[in-house]
Amino acid sequence: MLIGLLILLGGVGFVVSLFLRDRQFRKHGRRIRVRLEEVRHVGTSETGAVTVRYRASWVEDGMRKIVEGRETIPAKRLRQMREGATVGIFYLGDGKAQLDLG
Repeated sequence: MLIGLLILLGGVGFVVSLFLRDRQFRKHGRRIRVRLEEVRHVGTSETGAVTVRYRASWVEDGMRKIVEGRETIPAKRLRQMREGATVGIFYLGDGKAQLDLG
C-alpha cells in the first residue's frame, strides 16, 4: 500500500515538474527562430509521441549560437523536424531551450 502511494506521488510530482518547466520557458524564455542542423529519431512511445535529439543554430550579434536538445513531440509534428528546416524555440540562455512547434 505504501509503495503504491509513493509511486502515485512520484508520478504526480513528475507531471507537475513538466508543467512548471514549460511555464518557465514560456514566461522567461525568448522566442527565437533557429535552423535545424541535425535531427535524430531517438524513440517512439506507444501513444504515438516521437522523441528526437536535435542541434540547432542561429546568428545573434554577429555570432553563431548553437543549442542541442531532446524533446518528445506529437508524431504529426515530426515533419517539421527535418535538417535545414526553420523552427521556433524558447531560449532561456546557457544552452537551455525548448521547441515551440505550436
